[in-house]
Amino acid sequence: MANNINFRFFAIFVALIAVIFSLYFVLAAIDFPTDLIFGENDTANYDNDGTFVLNWTAGANGGAVFYGSYISVDGTLFILNATNDSVTGYTFTNNTEGNYSFIVQAENASLASNSTSNTWMVVDTTVPAVSYTTGTPANNAAANRDWIFVNVTATDTNNVSSYLVFSLHNSSGVVNQTQFSYPSSGEQSINWTGLLVNVAYTYNVTGNDSATNSKVTPTRTFTLDDVAPSVSLTKTSSGQTSLELAISGGGTCTADRSGATISGSTLTENGLSCSNSYTYIVTCTDSAGNVGSSSATSFSTTGCSSGDGGGTTTPPPKKVQSWSKITPGAVTIMKNFDPELGIKEIQIEVNNSAQNVKITVTKYAGKPAAVSVVKSGKVYQYLQIEENNLGDKLSKATVMFRAGKSWISSNNLDANDIALFRFDDSAGQWNELPTTHAGSEGNDELYEVELTSFSFFAISEKGTGGAETGETGETGETGEEEKRSLAWLWVLIALVILIGLGWKIRTRK
Repeated sequence: MANNINFRFFAIFVALIAVIFSLYFVLAAIDFPTDLIFGENDTANYDNDGTFVLNWTAGANGGAVFYGSYISVDGTLFILNATNDSVTGYTFTNNTEGNYSFIVQAENASLASNSTSNTWMVVDTTVPAVSYTTGTPANNAAANRDWIFVNVTATDTNNVSSYLVFSLHNSSGVVNQTQFSYPSSGEQSINWTGLLVNVAYTYNVTGNDSATNSKVTPTRTFTLDDVAPSVSLTKTSSGQTSLELAISGGGTCTADRSGATISGSTLTENGLSCSNSYTYIVTCTDSAGNVGSSSATSFSTTGCSSGDGGGTTTPPPKKVQSWSKITPGAVTIMKNFDPELGIKEIQIEVNNSAQNVKITVTKYAGKPAAVSVVKSGKVYQYLQIEENNLGDKLSKATVMFRAGKSWISSNNLDANDIALFRFDDSAGQWNELPTTHAGSEGNDELYEVELTSFSFFAISEKGTGGAETGETGETGETGEEEKRSLAWLWVLIALVILIGLGWKIRTRK
């Protein structure tokens, strides 16, 4: 009987132990986390800044106390057991480029655990490289054709699903966009053909990678142009021995006369004869290679002086030059003057951009009618410099002028005795300007002076100091009125002496 009781007790004990173990293993079992995904990255598996969140969902058979994240970079363990007791996720930051793999392990209080399979994320912070290379037109170029060829070099350090986008636009919008994979050779090109001509196009190329890094080349403009320039000529100034013509039509131009020189859009020819007509044909080539010529156009120099005061009246010689725009930081030069104007060149500097600027230089044989005071002393030449649309935008103008060596010598002057005088209309006087002797050229001495505004000027002998006022001289004269004033002074002195002598003789008698 006792044996039966012991056996039954043992059986019950074994059964209880079995039940306890069964319950333990049932309770200890745990499912692995599910829905292992990333957040805050740029694409599903690529990131360009190294900051992202690893999220997961607890297994169906829960009870996890904590979750551990095992992270390796390119196969090497990087972070071990980065724990988190929440299922909301784990934030990870590291901008070292590489292929990161993640395993999340759930563990409960009974030390039962289960893990996810590997999930990977690529960190790529390198921007693709792309730049124009051989064959690509320069910016603002043009050509007479209907196609545009663009060639680039392109590389990407982490070349995974990287691609290039070639984009072409005109004023109406997108003309074409073509996508290519990054080339293994390092170069990729495209040739857009059959395009509309006489149209300006813009193009660029964008390099992209899987982590949304991108690089865009500078946008360039290219014009398809098959229209030849329309060239015409107009006279802007003339003298007895010179002509100056304005050329419209643009491009690089040449003239059919060997004596003519062209600077920008201005044609100048010196050494001509007075009262003669000269015919010009100017040919211009635009930036697209199109060529156009003007018709044969004739222009006349001014009339010859009669010499008896009753002949042909000729306008004063002048030179006019225009610029569509003058910008700060660059010197704009007006040159190719007829020597009779007395100016060699004018260098213009501005402090702000000026549009549609015109400078006019006029030579006068004597005192200009608009000037109220004759310059005293020996005057080589009067002249006027006028400006349009420049005003207070003028920073300074450096004027190089000339005076004839024979005139200087015949007036018993030295090359260093010459200065430029500016007429001050408000004060009614001539003011001497600081003038530098800059050497000589042929039959002339050259001088340089800086101006901050324009007016009437006189090239004259230097004064003795101070400003000059009053009607005291004429061009090229030696101060005759000044001499007459001194003569009267000596007459008065002699008269006083004679009266004194007469009075003394009379008193002795």
